Amino acid sequence: MYFGSPQSQTLLRIYDKRLELQSKGQENWQEYGVRWELELKKDRAEQCARALATLDEADWKELVVGLLRSYVDFRQIPKDAEDEERYRAPVLEWYALLTEGFQKGRLAQEKQVQTLQNVKRWVSDTLTPMLAVICATPGGEEWLLQEIVRGIARWKDRHRNLLKQPPNRFHRSAGGHAGSPF
Repeated sequence: MYFGSPQSQTLLRIYDKRLELQSKGQENWQEYGVRWELELKKDRAEQCARALATLDEADWKELVVGLLRSYVDFRQIPKDAEDEERYRAPVLEWYALLTEGFQKGRLAQEKQVQTLQNVKRWVSDTLTPMLAVICATPGGEEWLLQEIVRGIARWKDRHRNLLKQPPNRFHRSAGGHAGSPF
């Protein structure tokens, strides 16, 4: 049973490991049971790793089970129940036992201060191969420069704030100077 999409940052997979091992002819298949796998990807995985790094290993279980509880809960709810009634319905006894009474947990993302240096690193790491392809085509450099100039009209406060940062936070780059948007 899957909860979520393989493309999402969180996916819960529940399956009977015994059946899998039995079908593969593994001798000790009876020693296994139902496996719950909470798969976290990208930002969610990084957030979880940072949270685990701040905890003693003995506290990891509570964090991970709390994340499971925040992702899925099993409750006895009538089909026609209102949203508030659904939320307040008690967790099923078997699920409370499985999760050992742990409460829901969540990963909080720290707000990172955006810097021009970080933007440049992102462009370098992510966009430069495709920009090079564009520039390698006839008229590509001219088109790219036109798009950059057109982009100025679409600036929002977060773009303008990058230019307001003190110059000592910027790196000089080849072909440009500190503080230049180009």
